[in-house]
Amino acid sequence: MSPAIQHQNAIALVPIIQALPLFIECRHLAVYCPIKGEMSPLPILELALRQGKHCYLPVIHPDQTGHLAFVEVKTDDPLTPNRFGILEPVYEPTRTLLPEALDVVLTPLVAFDNQGRRLGTGGGYYDRTFSFLKRDPKPKKPALIGLAYAFQHIQELPEESWDILLTGILTENQFIPIP
Repeated sequence: MSPAIQHQNAIALVPIIQALPLFIECRHLAVYCPIKGEMSPLPILELALRQGKHCYLPVIHPDQTGHLAFVEVKTDDPLTPNRFGILEPVYEPTRTLLPEALDVVLTPLVAFDNQGRRLGTGGGYYDRTFSFLKRDPKPKKPALIGLAYAFQHIQELPEESWDILLTGILTENQFIPIP
């Protein structure tokens, strides 16, 4: 997929998400910096910042192995590549928000199914960071929304005991809530 088509698909997410109550009511939104052709949440980030939402990017947590920390970002904050080549802000504990306090988290993925299973890149960072959601059968927040191209839909993915299910999927065509 060409960069122009990727950008067009990312732009197509904006009118879909801005009509969702979970986005409208969201005060604390986490996004990510895309790599390797992942669906980009950056147009959504720009919208959220213009609307005055508090926006966060994940960083590899310096004290909790295999976990993410979420650092608040502003439009012109500098980003540097981490050990995986993913851009992240400087970790500053005073600018972080606990994962439990986020309202909506947009997550990258490689594939998804209709049951809310998500295939990531294999690091398990999101599953470990949001493992507290497993303890609450009906958590109120955060809503974990996978961003995907429609072609990344798979009929059924295997589920491991540590997998954290998504609340919904946002593609260039639609929002798919997970029951």
